[in-house]
Amino acid sequence: MPRFIHMQLVFAEVRRQEIVVERALRRERIFRDQNNPLDPKSNQTLIVAPILQLLCALRFYATGSFQIVVGNSTAALSQPTISRIIRRVSLSLAKRINEYIKYPTNLHVLNKSRVKFYEIAEFPKVTGVIDCTHICILKPHEHEYAYVDRSSNHSINVEAVCDNKGKFIDVVAKWSGSTHDARTLRESKLGKKIMDETFKGLLIGDYGYPCFCWLLTPYLNPTTASQHRYNISLRKTRVIIEQVFGR
Repeated sequence: MPRFIHMQLVFAEVRRQEIVVERALRRERIFRDQNNPLDPKSNQTLIVAPILQLLCALRFYATGSFQIVVGNSTAALSQPTISRIIRRVSLSLAKRINEYIKYPTNLHVLNKSRVKFYEIAEFPKVTGVIDCTHICILKPHEHEYAYVDRSSNHSINVEAVCDNKGKFIDVVAKWSGSTHDARTLRESKLGKKIMDETFKGLLIGDYGYPCFCWLLTPYLNPTTASQHRYNISLRKTRVIIEQVFGR
């Protein structure tokens, strides 16, 4: 007979914030899909409720703890079970990326974003902040050298754009660690759509990007008072992407 682990059995092990997450996410499509990949299979000996699977994955994402620690602290689950759960949840979320991570095209939304960004440090017309971050991976079997980043780690270079709330509105996670930030943008769908004016907007980035009319970066060697003010305003505005990355 399968052993069923339900959320109610592990409330004592779950922080109050995680219970709030559970209530908010019950309405999300990931739990309403007819073919929900998190639904337990009848032939499993250990059945873990979908919401508990999600919380296990979220704890792993947020803390980076060893999987066995995540399992013990959440629901006394073994490391192999946690590993399968993380993979299952990750694949399910990845399939839905375009439903939740998308660049705004509505003019009202864009204008509202411009106003909110301006309120940060009076930098005008900004609709998104862009940067890249390196996600460490295991040494790949093929083209290993391409994944070695500037810190000599094996990684992928992930490009992300966030709005004034710190919400991702574009993510590209396919480039090897040695790929320059400028190339990830140049080859991205978002970059091409902004360049051909399919998408409207103004991005701000750091020194790793070239400066365009639709992508503003800091002065490398500011000499005038206005250039210094520009750099300060840009830096204060774009710090939100640093906070999103947890730096």
